[in-house]
Amino acid sequence: MITVNGTHACVQCAAATRFLDKRDVPYEFIDLDENQAKLAALRADGFQQIPIIETPSERFTGFNPNRLEKAVAEIRAATATQGAVVADPTRALR
Repeated sequence: MITVNGTHACVQCAAATRFLDKRDVPYEFIDLDENQAKLAALRADGFQQIPIIETPSERFTGFNPNRLEKAVAEIRAATATQGAVVADPTRALR
């Protein structure tokens, strides 16, 4: 899952969510105006600009299409792996 931490007034946050919407990738948007505890935790981790994007493998700030594309590929690969059906090896013997 990708999480976009930002605000509704943030232009880069809107660009990041539009980017994900166009690629049909599910994500969670956390409004930092409404979630002060999350904002405080991110600031404590050293983040100073939004959006703060969290992917399964990294966290980064700003609208960065290359990193977002990498995150999309990572999510799609994970989804494909989870959706794979493993054949029952004993079935052929029945």
